[in-house]
Amino acid sequence: MLIVLLSACSSVPIDAPERTAPDPVAPFLELLEREPAHIGAMYIGARTAARSDDTDQAMRLLHRLRATDFGDALEPADFVVLAERADYRALSAEFSGAAPAQGHADSWAETRCADLLPEGTAWDERRRELLLSSGRLRTIVAVDNAGRCREIVPRAERGLMAVLGMAVDASRDALWVASTAAPFMIEANSVAPGTTLIARIDLASGHVAEVYPLRGSGMLNDLTVDAAGQVHATDSANGTVVRLRPGETEPTPIVPAHTFEGPNGIARLGHALIVADFHALWLIDALDEATPRVRRVAAATDAYWGGFDGLASDGRRVVGIQNLVGRGRVWQLDIDIAAAHLRNAELLLRGHAALRNPTTGALIGTNFLFAADPDLQRWIDGALSPLPVGRRGHAILSLPVPSR
Repeated sequence: MLIVLLSACSSVPIDAPERTAPDPVAPFLELLEREPAHIGAMYIGARTAARSDDTDQAMRLLHRLRATDFGDALEPADFVVLAERADYRALSAEFSGAAPAQGHADSWAETRCADLLPEGTAWDERRRELLLSSGRLRTIVAVDNAGRCREIVPRAERGLMAVLGMAVDASRDALWVASTAAPFMIEANSVAPGTTLIARIDLASGHVAEVYPLRGSGMLNDLTVDAAGQVHATDSANGTVVRLRPGETEPTPIVPAHTFEGPNGIARLGHALIVADFHALWLIDALDEATPRVRRVAAATDAYWGGFDGLASDGRRVVGIQNLVGRGRVWQLDIDIAAAHLRNAELLLRGHAALRNPTTGALIGTNFLFAADPDLQRWIDGALSPLPVGRRGHAILSLPVPSR
């Protein structure tokens, strides 16, 4: 994820070297020269090698990964080309055996709708509905706990594109969304690649109230909104975070481009922002200063704390879905803002049968609601795959979150 691009599903970061470098694995090997314990570089390097049919290099990197604190099973879809190799099957079984299922989540609903390619999640407390963004249909779908679906805005209204991250501003009955041009969205040819914007949706009327395009190209991905109505969003393509204040007409960066490598999840924690990128978790504070402060969150172990897609916070707790490497896991993170230190990380869910590349979720009291299987359908060779037999939509799980 040296530069994050849209893939078949926006939640799965694809690194630019996979498409453009003469040796697509070289950037990851160079990174490992500098940071030998970089789990993300080992895993994504192995995935890149496998997709390039360099199967021996993929196996070398996976063997190297075995000696780390990776702590998850391999995602089979990442290593399809290796599936017939006995050494790969043995190694995959070893990873799985070292990462048994953990935690329990209840079924909240199965949606009665499909063809969404969902990404972002938000909770509408007033209507008691879970909101799912649709990368495919250029809209937002509200789901109740019976699985009934309704599109809350007209598709592509006011230039809405693939909808990624979302956040509800309950006091103003508004939904803020990040929206980006993507090859898998309907009528994709009508929008130039790199077009991206923030939109405010009026939940009462069900219409896009305002749009705020980013100047130039980018990929606004996930966002958060504070009590004053100020929005911060990650720009995954430009490696920065942008801000939109009330009264402004366009989002602007608050830190220089390429401060981060593929920033994705973002949440407000106290008076700071926590941002996830390829390498780690980061804190941005002194947000009212001309130059906000950026600090890497330190941890006591060499475990990998990059690769979080969605981060959710109630201002005290942070719950994150880590999905870049492996099958996907849900964590509760206890972060000391003053020290920029990860005091504790509690693994809430791993190995659940329904997990298929989970992306984001919403904290609702003592529970975390999320779509377990955004990869239920995939965009492959310009077409959307059908639903698996017997399924009518996505599994929504409710995961208990311990109080602190």
